[in-house]
Amino acid sequence: MKRTSTLFTAIALALMVGCGSGNGLVTNPTSDASQAFTFGEIAGRAVLSAPPQTVETRQTTVTSLVGVISDMSMTGGASPTLSSTRIAFHRGEGGIYEIYTCRPDGTDMRQLTATGYNILPSYSPDGRKIVFVSRRDSSHAQIYSMNLNGSSVVRLTNDAYDNMEPMFSPDGTKIVFMRSTGTGNSYKIWVMNANGSGQTQLTAGAGQDQNPSWSSNGARIAFHSNRDGQVLPNIYTMNADGSNIQRITFGDNFDANPSWSPTGNRIAFSSGGQITIANADGSSPVNISSPANQDISPYWSPDGTRLVFARQSLKGEMNIYTIAADGSDEVAVTAVPPAFSVD
Repeated sequence: MKRTSTLFTAIALALMVGCGSGNGLVTNPTSDASQAFTFGEIAGRAVLSAPPQTVETRQTTVTSLVGVISDMSMTGGASPTLSSTRIAFHRGEGGIYEIYTCRPDGTDMRQLTATGYNILPSYSPDGRKIVFVSRRDSSHAQIYSMNLNGSSVVRLTNDAYDNMEPMFSPDGTKIVFMRSTGTGNSYKIWVMNANGSGQTQLTAGAGQDQNPSWSSNGARIAFHSNRDGQVLPNIYTMNADGSNIQRITFGDNFDANPSWSPTGNRIAFSSGGQITIANADGSSPVNISSPANQDISPYWSPDGTRLVFARQSLKGEMNIYTIAADGSDEVAVTAVPPAFSVD
């Protein structure tokens, strides 16, 4: 599945619920056989986060978020009142990205960062912190946490290579992320405690391991990789400690961006530009979106009845859609300029 390697504007969104309260990087097939797929510009993700209790989501809309939307995901639940929700996102262009929050109607915009490269915000499950990626202290991307108003920024990684895609575990005690090996564009999956201690490499060996996603109970992690020598990635799962790695897809369609269902028995992913749902062991895959476009980065709604995903049209326009888990009732929730909607 081909990706554009240069995206001039980026947005990452997160819906915060209550008083507080997580993925995707653009990947590109390359002509270099030693680097089967690489990271391009950050293209954005939408993240829906909430305390453990969930209720039915009501439609919310954010307007005037100018940019290109690509890989996206969302975690957690929904809010009983829209007035208590806020959205966190990054946007910018030319390598300058900052993190903002606003109300679901696009009002009360608040800029949280101002150091030039701050991306991929993700709320902790309890809604008290935001974890994000920045180059404020380093030429390499590092992971930081901050309070909801942008205060008390704490650096969590201090590595000589890029650290990307942080995502809190469902219980909020761990953060899974990807760290560059320093060799080409290769990344491996790591995990650390929420305070940055105990940084532990989970995957090793040949190939690239990318885009980690927690299972709903925190016991396993899904990711995409070409670790078995394949040119294009497939979906794998492993225990939260990195053991028992299992390959669950075997096609040559660029399988990427896995997302566990809330019940944990199914995984959604993008496959050859279509949204696909399979059992957690990879069996019984079903394509649920149209093959006429490039559909990527699915993520389940909290109740498991719908998925949100990003679509690139034949004109190159990137927008967000939702679709029922059975493939019916596809709804466009953004336009160009993009607007964000969750239902």
